[in-house]
Amino acid sequence: MKNHQNTLSIAITGSGGSGVVTMGLLLLKVIAGAGYYGFMTRSAGPQIRGGESAVMLRVGVNPVSCQDDSFSLLLALDWLNFSRFADEIPLTDQSIVLYDPVMGEVPAIVLESGAQLQEISLKALAKSTEGSRLNMLALGVLTALLDIEKEATEKAVNSVLGHKGSEVIAASMKSIHAGSEAVPKINNWLKLPPASVAASHWNISGNEAAGLGALRGGVRLVAAYPITPASEVLEWMAPKLEKVGGALIQA
Repeated sequence: MKNHQNTLSIAITGSGGSGVVTMGLLLLKVIAGAGYYGFMTRSAGPQIRGGESAVMLRVGVNPVSCQDDSFSLLLALDWLNFSRFADEIPLTDQSIVLYDPVMGEVPAIVLESGAQLQEISLKALAKSTEGSRLNMLALGVLTALLDIEKEATEKAVNSVLGHKGSEVIAASMKSIHAGSEAVPKINNWLKLPPASVAASHWNISGNEAAGLGALRGGVRLVAAYPITPASEVLEWMAPKLEKVGGALIQA
């Protein structure tokens, strides 16, 4: 018999270029397509390009608007500078940590939390799966753990990666399937109850909401310098300002 709770909190960490943020955005799309609600925050290193990154998600059968006090699952694609995010990802002895043993030693702060450690050989799986990407394999692991239907995953992948062409879509789905097949048996993994009604959810980021608020508040001229993470505000506002007679100037 499965244990149920109303929300699950999941953190994903990895080095620059590992696709952690893309994976988080895809997972949000997937859970929305399955009828669940989600809330995601992200954190990145100070490097102008690259650097470590982390995404923190809380998934629920009802709307969620904040992170929980601790995380049910941490999936670490690697441990590079994990300490940078340790304070943002509180773990307890009820947490589960999924990691690849070839990626280095588990940080002391994780061991001290008492979390249940579970190995999964994602790097070896990536080598044996033609055209695979580590983050897509990991996404397959998470969607399998959450019992997400394949159709919801395919729809999300097509929505987010469709502009990259059919070959990328096919490779991504192959990786996701391989990841779902490699899911380890985890004791006491808490499952979400089935979503009551699969409905269309509004997926908006904080930066997009800030831009929308500015437009609704009457802003018609924006002059700014693009730098992560504020670039998204400008990217979202530029075409919208034109539609209402405004303008955006890149400083």
